[in-house]
Amino acid sequence: MQIVSQGLLLSLGLLLATLHLPLTMGQGYLSSCSSCDETCSGSNCKTTCTCLDVKGTPHSGASINFKSCIANYNGNLACAKNGGYGASCSGCSANAEGVFGQICCTCKDDAKNSHFTCLQTNNCVSNWDGSLGC
Repeated sequence: MQIVSQGLLLSLGLLLATLHLPLTMGQGYLSSCSSCDETCSGSNCKTTCTCLDVKGTPHSGASINFKSCIANYNGNLACAKNGGYGASCSGCSANAEGVFGQICCTCKDDAKNSHFTCLQTNNCVSNWDGSLGC
């Protein structure tokens, strides 16, 4: 009986831990990261922040290049793992149009026409236990 009770408690603990993680990690990074520095050079945009892990411990230097999470779909920036938008976009700017966490670029569509397009990076990048990822 004691072994069954311990197994049940362990299972319940794992279930609660599993339910808790998605509520704190894997959401937009701006809710759990601070002191973010977003920069662009040409089409190469990235951010570096201090992000909290699941225990609430801050991790400085969490960094990601947005090309790993953002793609160009027919002239529009969109969230996509291993997106590589930089190959067909140029003139990108961070915190564009006065909006923190937004990048804007001029991107080519399938017909090679240029389009000005913007995207909220918070929709594509998440805090995964103190590290930034897609």
